[in-house]
Amino acid sequence: MLSVQNIGDVASLVTICGAIIAGIGWGFKAIVLNPLLREIKYLTDQFKGLNDTLREIRSHSNDLEERVNTHEVQIGRLQVLVGEAEK
Repeated sequence: MLSVQNIGDVASLVTICGAIIAGIGWGFKAIVLNPLLREIKYLTDQFKGLNDTLREIRSHSNDLEERVNTHEVQIGRLQVLVGEAEK
């Protein structure tokens, strides 16, 4: 078993354990965390692009709605004129 004879042994043990934990942490960051953060950033950028596209589509939709309404009014006026001409 492990026997501690003096403060130097304890310090060495703490240093070794700290180095192992730091290595595991660095490995976790390099293997798991960094790729995950890159994917999250990529997805965030994609959602921003989708929001911009949706905003543009809504703008075009509003323009088309205004044009259709204008045409409906014009058609209504023409129908009134044609109806008056038929009488």
